Amino acid sequence: MESRIFGGNHDLLLRGVTLQGNEITLCGSMTIEGKVSEPNNTREWDPGWMRGDLTGGAIQSGSLDLPRDDFAYTCKVDTQGALIFAGTNDFVSVDTNSWVEFGQGFLLRVDRAGNETSRRILRGPRHTSILAFDWSPDGKIAFGGMFDAPKDHAAPEENGRKAMLGVTPALE
Repeated sequence: MESRIFGGNHDLLLRGVTLQGNEITLCGSMTIEGKVSEPNNTREWDPGWMRGDLTGGAIQSGSLDLPRDDFAYTCKVDTQGALIFAGTNDFVSVDTNSWVEFGQGFLLRVDRAGNETSRRILRGPRHTSILAFDWSPDGKIAFGGMFDAPKDHAAPEENGRKAMLGVTPALE
């Protein structure tokens, strides 16, 4: 077996790798060269992926531009080949990507064509992130993360966060 290298004009902060047959899928948070969030001119991250055929076939990459800033902490490929991302979205970052608004946790399903098919949002209090997940044979998704967390550069009395565990119906 020979090695193959996959790449493009973007940075992918790798959060998941899946090998199904001869297809490898890399997924995580992606930033496209030159794409920034206004008005602060900061690098914008989106849920992103790359798929490659280990036998020498096509390579596909893509990202999903959600409103405002978003960051995928983890991702997996489901049994239909769709990607499921988990992380934080709907926040604002400035300067060197310091988070200055609270974000909300999200689970997001993207089909093989790159279209969003389902989303679950977890709102505060304060900052909420989904950091890990898995699913059961019937499709329910168990997740863990944090809520009631501070923004970057919070005063010491504002620090602290709470752990969360949850279950949600299948993303379709």
